[in-house]
Amino acid sequence: MACFDPEWNRLPYLLKGYLRAGEIKRPPQLAVILDLSRRLGREFLFLRADWYLVDGSVKFGEMTFTPGSGILERDLELDRAMGARLHL
Repeated sequence: MACFDPEWNRLPYLLKGYLRAGEIKRPPQLAVILDLSRRLGREFLFLRADWYLVDGSVKFGEMTFTPGSGILERDLELDRAMGARLHL
């Protein structure tokens, strides 16, 4: 498991119960994925969009409106970082 910012800088956060992943290369379709995610999420305070890369094509998985079904335990630092980005 790994967290990245939109510029593909690896973030220091780790979800509880997950192992830290090794190197993960920047997907060549990252700009497309970010653009589609921004468009999908424009109307919502929080949206997680799942994407898959299949044979070089971007495939949509699902949209969710709470991280981890609302029950995922996160590092307190990650909660604070995510909360700082929300403007109510």
